[in-house]
Amino acid sequence: MSDDPTTLHPAVIRTLSWFTKTNSSGSSWHITDWWHNNTFDYEEFNEDVKNATDSLEDNLHPATDVDVNGVLASTVFNAVVFVVLVITYEILRRCFPYVYATRQRKESRESAKHGDDAHYTRSTQSLPDLYKSNAPLEWIKPVFGVSWRQVREAGGLDAYFFLRYIRMCFRITSVSAFWGVLILFPIFANGKNGAVGWYHFSMANVAQGSSFGIWVPTIFMYLFSAFVFFIMKQELKHYVELRLDFLGKGDGSSDPQHHYSLMVEHIPKELRSEKALLDYFDQMFPGRTHSATVILNLPGLEALSRKKLRVTRRLEKSIGENVDDSFVFCCDHFHRCTYICLI
Repeated sequence: MSDDPTTLHPAVIRTLSWFTKTNSSGSSWHITDWWHNNTFDYEEFNEDVKNATDSLEDNLHPATDVDVNGVLASTVFNAVVFVVLVITYEILRRCFPYVYATRQRKESRESAKHGDDAHYTRSTQSLPDLYKSNAPLEWIKPVFGVSWRQVREAGGLDAYFFLRYIRMCFRITSVSAFWGVLILFPIFANGKNGAVGWYHFSMANVAQGSSFGIWVPTIFMYLFSAFVFFIMKQELKHYVELRLDFLGKGDGSSDPQHHYSLMVEHIPKELRSEKALLDYFDQMFPGRTHSATVILNLPGLEALSRKKLRVTRRLEKSIGENVDDSFVFCCDHFHRCTYICLI
């Protein structure tokens, strides 16, 4: 059994270095007392590690490059999927217009019914009518003329921020792609490490010890990360502003009083009437209480109400599919739909 490190495999030396020490001059090697246990066979251990390392190195292969045919096949496949999705959309938007333009069609009927009533004059009236022409892809050009404010007011915050998220991803990827091709590709292409194919334009082509070829991508990574954080902070700030505005004012489709209402639970028995509850809060906040409504626990009535809503939705869907535009389905703010009016 030898303590000479020159007889040990490099992997063994790295492992045992945690349990070794050198003298002040660093010229001698001393194995700690724990490793002098006679039951430990250094040579056998060294041989096992060497065999395992050699076997691992034999099984390692460099990453294979993607050939041009593979890239072309992927491009063609995605192009076919894109064409299929566009054709599917063109067919579905004609078959189910009440799905793809529900709010605009509804508000067009309300505007025709009520004239210039401001309550029924909404921003969707300024949106382009995508069903004016049946030509394929005729809707693309008018859509580019729609402002973000119109998108928010017509589609709601969910659709608005979904589109904003797609735009944010496009900004991030387009900026990184532009500066990557302009700065990183020339540096990687001149790395002189012998990489071929697509790897010729990656860090795999940067030779060992090339400080310039390493520092430029490192600085680029930090700058690009700062740009991504800046874009995300801008979107988050915009989201918070619109979210607070929505919570305070709503989007106009509901009663503004909903945003200034509170739900109070565990009401005492003596206050379980609307008048008693209103007088109680009006005494606490004089002149600042709009109204008070007591919601009773009536499971039977709630079940009937849910059934009524299901029937109403099915009826509205049937009318939207089958009724001519000269008819209007008359509903109040509580979805109490009772009859059809002929304009």
